[in-house]
Amino acid sequence: MSNAVSIGLLLPNSTIVPMSRDFEKGIKSALKEHVEANAWEIEYVPEFIGDGSREKVDAAFNKFYGYYSVDLIAGIVSNRTLMGLSDKLAKRKKPTLISNLGEHLPDTRLMSSVQLNSFNYWQQVWALGKWGVEKFGPKGMLVSGLYDAGYAFPSALSLGMTAADPTSVMPFAIAPLKDAGKLADVNSTFPHIENYEPDFIFATFCEAEAALFLQEFQRRGLHKKYPLLGLPHLLAPFEGTGEKLDVYTSLSLNRMWKGPEDSMQIEEIVDKPFFLLGYESGLLIAQALKVGGPDMLNSPLVEDSVDGIRGKISATVQNQGNSAQIYLVNNQFDGKNNIRKIAQQLETICVNDERITALLDQPSSGWYNPYLGI
Repeated sequence: MSNAVSIGLLLPNSTIVPMSRDFEKGIKSALKEHVEANAWEIEYVPEFIGDGSREKVDAAFNKFYGYYSVDLIAGIVSNRTLMGLSDKLAKRKKPTLISNLGEHLPDTRLMSSVQLNSFNYWQQVWALGKWGVEKFGPKGMLVSGLYDAGYAFPSALSLGMTAADPTSVMPFAIAPLKDAGKLADVNSTFPHIENYEPDFIFATFCEAEAALFLQEFQRRGLHKKYPLLGLPHLLAPFEGTGEKLDVYTSLSLNRMWKGPEDSMQIEEIVDKPFFLLGYESGLLIAQALKVGGPDMLNSPLVEDSVDGIRGKISATVQNQGNSAQIYLVNNQFDGKNNIRKIAQQLETICVNDERITALLDQPSSGWYNPYLGI
């Protein structure tokens, strides 16, 4: 007779990417592939948490703890929301595995009671900021939508730039929202770009705003003048103008880059991050069930023995970023095809670095919803 395990799934809404659908597919695929059907009977209990606010996530946790009484909780929640619920999570001690893109810094002091599987975007932005100054000069400009600026990207970029040159400066242009629920006024940023004349630009737009920015960036011929850096999502919806565009982004692995044989895996990591986060969560849960049950989720027997396409999956909050290998990706986009080339490995920083912990002690504000969860 098989054992039974119930898994509560925290699933936010997104009008940008099917993050919850992809995550759910990923976790179910991994568990189907790696858990013997006659060993464990798995029940999934989905809770849709809307924008991932603290109130909605708190209500979902209460259902999982009470009415559903699940054995384990997994899903997509921002670090900022998690930090606000740290006392409850520590008190309950329910095995909890949270995934996100790493849009906010994780506070190891407040999140020690959960496991965290993340792309740690804050770490990748830091690495790109440092490289940008070393490669192009000390004046790196942040150009962003109001939404994207509400995460750790500005502070991580500034910190990385300062690591390369303490005298570096980061002018910025934030596209304002003219009407609630509408797109930001992306074109308003271009006079500021032409006025500041930066050494390079770091853009953090996503989806429709990203496409508008890139189209105007090329129309004005700025792609011939200013090197452009950004997150992997910057190019996602862009159809191009027919002229070649170079954009520098990043790739985070927990292993060394193997060369051309890894090219197909870049596509999987960059193009479907939420499926991958779900699949990696499933791998960790499958290993926990193999070595004893859901309560083994945070055991070294689990984390030390699970590998995915990014390498060994490190879900301990205190170790976030410690094993990360950050690579510079040169995206060469011609309007039809995006040719991604690994250019070099970048210097990185981990969550326990004193420069990062100093940021956590500073007053901050920002969105509670996970990045792209709008």
